[in-house]
Amino acid sequence: MDAGALRLQLAGSELARIDVAGDLLRLRLAAAAVTRDGEAGHLAPLVLALHGARWRGDPGACFGRIEAATLACDGQRWRDLALPCDAAGTVTLALACHAGALQVEAARLVVSPTGAGRWKPSYAC
Repeated sequence: MDAGALRLQLAGSELARIDVAGDLLRLRLAAAAVTRDGEAGHLAPLVLALHGARWRGDPGACFGRIEAATLACDGQRWRDLALPCDAAGTVTLALACHAGALQVEAARLVVSPTGAGRWKPSYAC
């Protein structure tokens, strides 16, 4: 893993799939829109684990580019998310993808970039 302050922006990230195991949702990002020390780029792969989750919508219908997202913990809305993250409380997440939408309320959010994840700068113009 490259060193530096990492911040995740869900909107614009690429969602590969959502895995469901009881009340655990795992959002598997194929390419996460992540800045490192303020420089735009992406990190792949990245998993967001929502523990104690309840949701509305079909997790299987959410994939592809995340068009819009809102994330909050205990009512405090986050524009982006410092990585790694382990937040307990009332976590709310709303996602809109081309094919579907999902609203989640969970007790805990864990996002830990792994050694397999690699940050790359964006070359978009």
